[in-house]
Amino acid sequence: MDGSALVVYPIFNERPSEEYIQGWHRHMDETGSPETYENVSTNKPDALENVVLLSGELQVPPAKRLGNRLVPCPICSPTTPKFSKGRMAWFPDEQTVRFIGHDCAARHFGENYRIADRRYKIEQRCRFYQHMWRNFEPRIDGLEQFIDALMPVAKAVQFTREHLDGNADGFAAFLRGELSRHDGRIFIKEDTGARDRGQIIFSDVLLGVVDGLTFISRNFRPHSTLLSILDVCADIRMPLPTWQPIDGDNDTAKEIIGRGRRAEWMLKTLRSLRDDIQDATQFLRDKNLALLEQWGRNDQSPFISLVFRWEGIGVHLRAETYVGAYYCNMVVLDDFYGKPIPSALSPALDPLTSTPV
Repeated sequence: MDGSALVVYPIFNERPSEEYIQGWHRHMDETGSPETYENVSTNKPDALENVVLLSGELQVPPAKRLGNRLVPCPICSPTTPKFSKGRMAWFPDEQTVRFIGHDCAARHFGENYRIADRRYKIEQRCRFYQHMWRNFEPRIDGLEQFIDALMPVAKAVQFTREHLDGNADGFAAFLRGELSRHDGRIFIKEDTGARDRGQIIFSDVLLGVVDGLTFISRNFRPHSTLLSILDVCADIRMPLPTWQPIDGDNDTAKEIIGRGRRAEWMLKTLRSLRDDIQDATQFLRDKNLALLEQWGRNDQSPFISLVFRWEGIGVHLRAETYVGAYYCNMVVLDDFYGKPIPSALSPALDPLTSTPV
C-alpha cells in the first residue's frame, strides 16, 4: 500500500453502533482484512488523546489475507505490513475509526492507551454483568429452591461443628493439622525385618483414609455462607441501574461491577458448597470414627489416648494429645443425616454455564 492509497473517513461524531462493530468483526473473520471494512481509516492519526478501544486484542486470520500476511499499522507503519494482532479503536477528536496494532498503540499512546484499556475492561465487565442479570431472571427461583434444600443439612452441620469448637476448642485445628499432611491418609511405619548396617528399615503402611475432612476445615460455616448467598439472591432480584458504554467509569459502572462480583462469588461458592456439605457429613460416620480410634491406639499417633464414637444420639470425644486434652459430647441434630442433600447444581440453573437467554 502506498501513501496515496491511505484513506480517512471523519464521519463518526458518535461512538460506532454495536451493529457496526459486530459487522467489523465479521468482516475481519471472513476476509482477514480489518482495515478494509467500510469507513475504516488507514492514515496516521493526528490526535492520540481520548482514544476509545472498541475491542480486545484480536488475532487476524493470516491465511485469509490476500498477499501480505501482516496488517499495516496506521500509527507507525501505515503503508507497510506490521502486525497480526490488533484492536478496533475510535478517535473521537478526529471522528474516525482504525484497526491499530496493540503493541504500537501501547508504545506510542503511553498513558492514554492505558486509560483507554482500563475503560474498555470496565465496559466489558459491565456488559458481562448486564448479560448475566438477564440470564438470572428465569433461574433465580430455581437457585433459591436449591439453596433452601441445602439449608437444613448445612444448619445441622454448622451447629455440630460450633458445638465441637465451643467445648473442645482447638481440636479441629489440631486434627486438621495432623491429617492434612497426607490428605487424610494415615500411615504407620512397620519393621520390614531388613537391616541396613544394623539400622532397621521401615516401610510406610496405609492404615486408612479419613473421609469428610471438610467438617474440620478452617472456618467451615455452611449455614452462614448460605444465608449470605440468599442475601445476594435478593440483590439479584433488583434490576441493575441503566448504564451505556458512553457513560464510562462512573458511579453506576462501579455499582454494576460491585454487584456483579458478588453474584459471581455466590455462584462459585454455591457450586462447591453443596459438595463440601456432603463431604462434611461423612466425618462422623462410624467407620471414620473407628479408624481414628484405631490410629489413636497406635504408639506412632499424636494421641496418648482417643475415644471418638457415637453414644446414643451424639458423638463422644475424649482425647489426650501431646498439645493438650479435649473433651466434648457432640450434639448431632437429626437433619445432619435425616435430610437428603440435593444433587449438584444443574447447569440449567447456572447463568454462566447455561445457554444464554
